[in-house]
Amino acid sequence: MDQRPGRDFGAALVALPTAADLVADDLRRLIAAGLLEDDAELDAGTTLMARYGISRPTLREALRVLAAEHLLELTAGTRKARVKAPSIDIAAQHLSLLLASRGATLADVRAARDLIDLAAVRTLAEQAPESRRARVAEVTQQALPPSGTEPDAATEPTCLHETFVAVCGNRTLTLAADLTSSILRQQELRVGSPVRSAHHRTGGDAQADLQALLSNLDAGDVDGADRAFRDHLARCGTPYDETLAGATVVDLVRRGSVDGPSVAGASGEAAAIADELRASIVDGDLAPGTRLPTDLHTSSGVSRVTMRSAIRLLESEGLLKVIRGARGGVEVTRPTAQQAARYLILLLGPRGVDIHDYAVARRATQPLVVESMVDSIDDDGIRRLRSAAAREERMRHTGDLPGFARAAVGFQGLVAELSGSVALEVLTEVLDRMVVGPYLEMLLDPDHDGPRSSLMDAHRHLIELAEQRNGTAARQQWAALTGELAAAFLNHRASRGRREARH
Repeated sequence: MDQRPGRDFGAALVALPTAADLVADDLRRLIAAGLLEDDAELDAGTTLMARYGISRPTLREALRVLAAEHLLELTAGTRKARVKAPSIDIAAQHLSLLLASRGATLADVRAARDLIDLAAVRTLAEQAPESRRARVAEVTQQALPPSGTEPDAATEPTCLHETFVAVCGNRTLTLAADLTSSILRQQELRVGSPVRSAHHRTGGDAQADLQALLSNLDAGDVDGADRAFRDHLARCGTPYDETLAGATVVDLVRRGSVDGPSVAGASGEAAAIADELRASIVDGDLAPGTRLPTDLHTSSGVSRVTMRSAIRLLESEGLLKVIRGARGGVEVTRPTAQQAARYLILLLGPRGVDIHDYAVARRATQPLVVESMVDSIDDDGIRRLRSAAAREERMRHTGDLPGFARAAVGFQGLVAELSGSVALEVLTEVLDRMVVGPYLEMLLDPDHDGPRSSLMDAHRHLIELAEQRNGTAARQQWAALTGELAAAFLNHRASRGRREARH
């Protein structure tokens, strides 16, 4: 079995920020808060240098950092910079590169989207009756044709499953759905035809599916709504297989985004060089850590200016890193979940991550991931779960709380990996990165052992259910755990807020 490195959110050394990092942080904050508007030109370099008390090389480095995050568009070197507001398509590019580095297929991305839609259905069914019925009425109005009329192209529920994400009211689920949709939309543009999923139904079957779902939702029957939606997926078949068959995310990103932004000033020649280098990187011919030859422009038959434009383009995608100084150069880098998560937080705007909203989304999605894992796990997978649980227990018994926290996060990352879906694994890791700080604070709190004890008990029970291949029971058990942890998580945050308010 292919084993990827587990997630270890607490192991990295903390590097002191440079002056360029601090300037980039401040400009990033202004962009995220909307105080620097989209397409606005930054103040002149001399003005920024005076404001921050920095040199021109430091300013250039700060601007390059933000350009690499697609928050600035640089022209004429770094003499002019325009603000680029965070966008879902750029966030999806970050996610696509991460998916490509893990070997994900587009069919896997489509399946992950199905799970997000199912989670939205369950979230909607769990809402308070007044809120739920209002939202069900909204779905009915959007998806059902007026009484006494036949469904047509304008009124039939061609995307009924996607409707539920839009109305469930959860920003985290909506974000996850938008990310996967953006990736799949790139495939549509690439092949010139829609990635028409199984759920684009017409006529009586679609109406029956929707009516069954609406009936269960109106009654607040979570399991009934779950069954109705799964039945819908099972009956639909997979007519989109022809469009996605054999297609990987590597195929999609090899030539960059079809309709995404490019670095201003990059000529067609520079873009062609960037395409060649990108293909070599995502195909694995240029491994992370590899230094590009200093005379690459000569061997490629282009000018230094053209090569710099190509490098800047790939730097903005996180595939290359320019190292300054006497021993500097251009180094190949691997896309990271941390990079993607940081951009998503910016995309959420000044409010950032809504912890309660995230907890609701996790309670809806993670039991489904667990169920998928248990239904597909093999003996080697169970061995790896046991090993991860044993490490967790050792850390707790020795009082190594940082070690326990890393082990606990690693166990949950392993569950996502063993689900068999690279897309689910990556999406879970990226979203978890957005709140990992507060989550680790809870696990590291020496005065509250409850969450640690609950995690260990749940992990042991999950392994037992995995050995029995009982996916349904595992989903129900994990739903109870995520609900308990979500409550503990929110209570811990509230207690911390009260303590800080007193001081």
